[in-house]
Amino acid sequence: MRVETDIGGGTGFTVLDPNGNQVIVTNTHVIEGASTVRIIDPNNEAWPVTQIYEDAIVDLAVLTVSGLSLPPLPLAEQVADVTDTVWAVGYALLLPGEPTVTRGVISSRRQIENVTYFQIDAAINPGNSGGPVLNEAGEVVGVATMGLRGDADITFESIGFALPTARVQSLLSATVSSPDRAYQPSNDRDVVRARPAQEQSPPEPDTASDVQRLLSELPGRSSAVVMYADGPVVEQASDRQVRAASLIKLWIAAAALDDMANGRLDPGREYTIRPEDQAFGTGILNQEEYVGSRFTYGELIAIMLVYSDNSAANIIVDRIGGFARVNQYAAAAGYSSTSMQRRLGDLESSFENYTSARDSALFFASLLYGEVVNQDASDLILYILSARPGNEPAFADMFGRDLPPNAFYGHASGLLPSTRNEAGFLITESGRAVIIAIILEDLPDERIGEQAIAATVAKIYADLN
Repeated sequence: MRVETDIGGGTGFTVLDPNGNQVIVTNTHVIEGASTVRIIDPNNEAWPVTQIYEDAIVDLAVLTVSGLSLPPLPLAEQVADVTDTVWAVGYALLLPGEPTVTRGVISSRRQIENVTYFQIDAAINPGNSGGPVLNEAGEVVGVATMGLRGDADITFESIGFALPTARVQSLLSATVSSPDRAYQPSNDRDVVRARPAQEQSPPEPDTASDVQRLLSELPGRSSAVVMYADGPVVEQASDRQVRAASLIKLWIAAAALDDMANGRLDPGREYTIRPEDQAFGTGILNQEEYVGSRFTYGELIAIMLVYSDNSAANIIVDRIGGFARVNQYAAAAGYSSTSMQRRLGDLESSFENYTSARDSALFFASLLYGEVVNQDASDLILYILSARPGNEPAFADMFGRDLPPNAFYGHASGLLPSTRNEAGFLITESGRAVIIAIILEDLPDERIGEQAIAATVAKIYADLN
């Protein structure tokens, strides 16, 4: 069922508490900060939530609703295991209609700040938060959890984690044994609670100097930023304006999502690909088979970011008002070095698109804080960028090619002659986050530049684990 608030929403599901009463399970971050919380049942009727119990440490909430009666889902008695097949159910992207169901497997167990999560490869989109993850018997083995709390109240969204049902059972027991823990939705109460630091040591004192040494050894003319969520920011010529290559697509996406948020662009409006839309360079829409295909503008944003698609980027730019609209967004958001002056894939233009390592790192920091347009837009971009590693050729992933298979990251790349750009975030096995932006120019050998970026990212990751 859908959980709806005055500021957003997500998914929930019905279970029985130890006394046999029906309650709704969801994530804390779905309802945090809301003054009104309602349950939308399958008949599209709204039911106000009367009480809320929460375990903010693991982003879990139990809601009570008077009068609502729906078939409860059974909680699995047997703990799920790695390689088990699962289905994630939820209202992806909060779209109207029926919930979506995606199939996958549990790929690993991850310990993050002393809490165990399942990492699953079933697609979990923004809006799925709080939805059930089911086994083949239709039993709940986990709760889809998009928001994982870290130091400084940073929210890491769209990571593909599920909280095992043991935590659900613990909270259900607490609702019976400690009813005084309940509260009512109110705009007088701040529900947002940062997860307290739990045996998570800050970087060692020499971290900054070690990273500075790494950056100084990068080939070509380098500019870079390494930004730790719980520690220092290390910069090298970070404010130098450089050729953006495909990194400019980050700001194209943000400007388009800003227009969607303000009603100027309909994400469901369709566009038909024409031969003249097909741009040189990276992407999939420049293949002949896509001429005549129809895509919504929401889908074009995803194609642009997942496949670094030049054709999709140009279509979006034309629709939102050209270079001026992208530049307006970048300037208003404080990205002083970022500007768009030419179409993607246009090799004949004498103009260029620009950014800096600092602007690129700050963009990813804003994503993690939910500040690129708004929380929903930030979550969506993070989700799309974290889907890139499985949908791009290995040579294009300079950020993650040397990371271990279970590493969690999202990134955007840029490739131009003698230039290699990478910007992204990664989350370590201990749940710590780091943002890395590296731009290499004047490379005599581009392959050496690509290898250097990959090795630097991998070394930073290894040092944090």
